[in-house]
Amino acid sequence: MFIPAVLFQATNLIKDGSMEIQMGRNSVRVERDFIQFNINDLESLQKLLDREDILPQMKYLSEEFSKAGKTLEINYRNARVVRLGAHADSVVLRLLGIPNVTVGNPVTVYRFLRVWGKS
Repeated sequence: MFIPAVLFQATNLIKDGSMEIQMGRNSVRVERDFIQFNINDLESLQKLLDREDILPQMKYLSEEFSKAGKTLEINYRNARVVRLGAHADSVVLRLLGIPNVTVGNPVTVYRFLRVWGKS
């Protein structure tokens, strides 16, 4: 999972409010303690998440964001796919050794995986 370090660092520059960056149909919103990716096309989401080392990356990022008191959220068509960091926790994932990660609505995640599998 590729999260540019500059976005993480930008959270420390924001005292109040937020900054939004548009990239085609996708956007990134950065607040003091929160980064939100809003992805509207499947190809961009696949580039972000389609890695063999996705679980170790999620674990690493969740630890780093949690230590810094920050949260990262990735949405696909305005529905949360995953949230990790300080304001995310799933008992099931914690038991699997991946703390500070929450998967979005199971129905939304299932729909996403079905579409992803067809591409």
